[in-house]
Amino acid sequence: MTRSAHVTRSAALSSSSATNSEQSIRTYLEDHGLSELVQAITGRTPARPDLMKPHPDPVHRALRLLDDQQRPVLIGDSLTDIEVAHATGVHSIGYAKAPERLPGLVNAGAHAVTGSMAAIAQAVRSSRPTS
Repeated sequence: MTRSAHVTRSAALSSSSATNSEQSIRTYLEDHGLSELVQAITGRTPARPDLMKPHPDPVHRALRLLDDQQRPVLIGDSLTDIEVAHATGVHSIGYAKAPERLPGLVNAGAHAVTGSMAAIAQAVRSSRPTS
């Protein structure tokens, strides 16, 4: 998790989410006290399944909404998430929700891989700016 935490901290101050399931990411962020760290959430375009990931459209839309486009990170649990991260030049953290998914995410080229969303959430929380 060390590598994942480092990558996440470097991007957490300006973050956005591109997801095929907008409501699920909103719920997760709210449940874990992370909503205030995400500037925008972009979901699938209605009636346009051809624009779902791995198409770069949702990531491009998310990037346009960021104040700082220099350090974005895509956290994804599928090979298509890692593919779209590479296609758009975004760093990726693979979330292996089951141990057997870890090799696929590594082989797909995720910059970091973790099996713990709680660890990612903690890394994001610890990156909050102090006032």
